[in-house]
Amino acid sequence: MKGDLYVIIETPDSRSEVTLSHAVSKEESICSTYFLFPEQTDFVDLPCSQWQWEDKQFNFEVSESKEINEWFLFLSNTVDFADQIEAIISLLEQHKSLCLSRIITFINSNVLINLNVELQNWLNACAHFSDVFCFTSRRNDNSNVIRQIIDRYESLHYPLETYILGEKKAPPINRILSSIPKRISHVFDPPEILEPDDHPQNDPFLAQQPNGKRKVGIPNPFKN
Repeated sequence: MKGDLYVIIETPDSRSEVTLSHAVSKEESICSTYFLFPEQTDFVDLPCSQWQWEDKQFNFEVSESKEINEWFLFLSNTVDFADQIEAIISLLEQHKSLCLSRIITFINSNVLINLNVELQNWLNACAHFSDVFCFTSRRNDNSNVIRQIIDRYESLHYPLETYILGEKKAPPINRILSSIPKRISHVFDPPEILEPDDHPQNDPFLAQQPNGKRKVGIPNPFKN
């Protein structure tokens, strides 16, 4: 496994796969982009397979005949968020030729209408690890809260980029998929260049108490 890795966090019905389908080459002879979806995801018409969650790791199979240099790994809203972040770190350690390009969060703006503490804390975790926030399904009744979310992280001096994606206009896919990191978390950086506070075990969302529980739990606002 080698090439560029993009990690996708999303709210339900964010239509992230529609946006990211613009990254797939239209030339039939080229198959360099591949999508890895959670096991429960319905089939989509993209070059893809599904991953299984086993021993707190992503488990998937890809045909060796495929020449892939761009990977989109979609996280699940049914698996612990922090555990999946640690599994990404492990995946990068196992595959030294795999480079994390960006972590992108897609937000169906309709879920923001009922913004509560649980959803806000989930967004805080997303903003901590993400390079990009992409808002979809913007409407008159959710535009103010979109602005509220953007203003919040700008006031905190988060470097992440934000995009409001329309349904009739092609997304700025090259800008979204830029390899320039914007995340404030350093847990994916090479260990040898990390300051002590930047190591995964000291990350505010990954650090554990002596009993094994996270010091700061990441809620799941989308559980059934």
